[in-house]
Amino acid sequence: MLQFITHNSKTIIWTFIVVVVCIIPGNEIPSPPILNLPHLDKLVHGGLYFVLTFLAIHSFSKQEWINKLKQSPFLFAFIYAVSLGIIIEFIQANFIPNRNGDIFDALANTTGSLLAVFVVKKLKLFHK
Repeated sequence: MLQFITHNSKTIIWTFIVVVVCIIPGNEIPSPPILNLPHLDKLVHGGLYFVLTFLAIHSFSKQEWINKLKQSPFLFAFIYAVSLGIIIEFIQANFIPNRNGDIFDALANTTGSLLAVFVVKKLKLFHK
């Protein structure tokens, strides 16, 4: 178990960062004028989930505790990231003040995850 946590520590930390950022109540999110670009939030969502998926692919492929993760790191990293994104959108819609669940945020998350899978496969990173 310790080996699993060690190999997945970056993914765990990044997951924590994503969750914390996404559960901040809407009225507490700063909005400087320079950040008022159209659809900037979608780029942020895509970026957060690109990094999450990238880290998960790497850590899943290196850990030895759960064989299925090691055998199919792309699939499980993608499922993990997309599931987390959907769960967070549900939580935002139902439990976070001044936040809304948004299907387009979930799509941006998924796009970031797909892009990470594509980049890692194309560049042949994290070979076993």
